[in-house]
Amino acid sequence: MSLLRESTDNKNSCWVTNLTNRKVVIGDLRWTIKPHTTVDLLDPRHSNLTSEQVEQSRKSGSLAKREKQEILKIRLSEPELNNKSRTIDISKTSFPFKAKSLVQLEQKKFEELEFEEHSNSSDLTFANEQAEIDLDEHQPKVNIREKKKSKKDKE
Repeated sequence: MSLLRESTDNKNSCWVTNLTNRKVVIGDLRWTIKPHTTVDLLDPRHSNLTSEQVEQSRKSGSLAKREKQEILKIRLSEPELNNKSRTIDISKTSFPFKAKSLVQLEQKKFEELEFEEHSNSSDLTFANEQAEIDLDEHQPKVNIREKKKSKKDKE
């Protein structure tokens, strides 16, 4: 029984997965596999390895040694991805609409913030009152012109 089998495309394949966090070097094949990746060693786009070289390495070479150490996992068929567990069925999922909010807002009334407005005074009269108060506060304590007049009167 051959260790390599032909896929449906009439191409040999030997899928090797690195199970560690480090690069793994397969010395007799002159190949390095990155951490947590799966590579087809017999893919003609990436390597010039023959099926005999890979078979010899798997029987008694670096592949056999790394497989025994459980550093590498070797498959003869392409690994299948299980994307069904990663997908969500949207037809069973409900999405809220903007017109219908899930959050209900409460409007609270605070008595501290409520105040009565003076119905008799308008904005204009209030502004005039404030202006008069402001002028009274900023009047000079001593009128300079009156002092000058009083000095002239004394002479």
